[in-house]
Amino acid sequence: MTNKDVRQAILMTATIYFMRDGYNKTSTRQIADQLGIKQPVIYYYFKNKVNLYREVLTNYSQEIGEHLGVIAHKDSSVEERLIAMSLYLVNESHINLGQMMHDAMEVFGNEDHAEMFQMWHHSYFAPFEGVFDQVENVRADISLTNISRHFLRILTAYLGDSHMPTSDQEIIETVQIFMRGISA
Repeated sequence: MTNKDVRQAILMTATIYFMRDGYNKTSTRQIADQLGIKQPVIYYYFKNKVNLYREVLTNYSQEIGEHLGVIAHKDSSVEERLIAMSLYLVNESHINLGQMMHDAMEVFGNEDHAEMFQMWHHSYFAPFEGVFDQVENVRADISLTNISRHFLRILTAYLGDSHMPTSDQEIIETVQIFMRGISA
C-alpha cells in the first residue's frame, strides 16, 4: 500500500469508529488494530487523535454537504427535497449529529470549535436553508438558520445510535408535520 492508501484507510476506519462510538470511546489503538498496523503509524500521518478527529469531521462533513447540496438543487418540490435530504441523512450518512457536536465542544478549543461550527453550518444548515428559502410564505419572524436548526434538531432523534428502528415513512411524516403542522 502507498502512503496515500494507508492514510486514506486510517481516515475511513477512524470515521467508522468516531461516527459510531464518539470521540471518547474511540482509541487510536482500536483503529490500528482494525487495520493491522502499529499505533505509531497513525501518528506518522496525524499528529494526534484530535487532528485525526478534526480531519475525519472535515472530510465527512464536506462529503455530506455535497450530497445534501445536490439533493437541495433538484427540480422537485420543497417537501420532496426535504424528504430526500432527511432520508439521506438517516439512511445513508451514518452520522450521530448530536454526538458529533457534543464531542466537538468537548475536544476543541473555542477557536477550533467556532471553525467546526462554521463548517457544519456550510455542510448541514446551508443546504436546508436554501430549500426553506423557497417555501411560499415562509415565516419572516424566524430566520432560515433557526428554521433549519429546529428541523435538524427534530431529525437528530432519528440519526445515529437509536435503539428504535426508523422507517422511511416515519421520516416522511416528520417532514410533513414540520411543513404542514398536524391539522388536516
